[in-house]
Amino acid sequence: MNKDDPNVKPVTITLRDGSTNVKKLTDAFMYIPEGERLSDIMNDERIFLPIYRLDNQYANKGHIMVMVNKNAIALIEEQKGEIYGHRGH
Repeated sequence: MNKDDPNVKPVTITLRDGSTNVKKLTDAFMYIPEGERLSDIMNDERIFLPIYRLDNQYANKGHIMVMVNKNAIALIEEQKGEIYGHRGH
């Protein structure tokens, strides 16, 4: 993943686990193809989304990819300030 790619957008993702507990994924990035919006991706047929995170635990300080189930996403906030919620399918 190249953070300098204009299609790679920084996001903060709030996850829900079915209880009142929530977890925020910060330092996360999503690839959003040109001509698509984050809301388009949240409403497509995929169940899981690839999310890239900064990996500060390793010497190379690269990126790791995690797959996130869209039904576990309560909120995605694109760093430019737009907020998108996901209601599930």
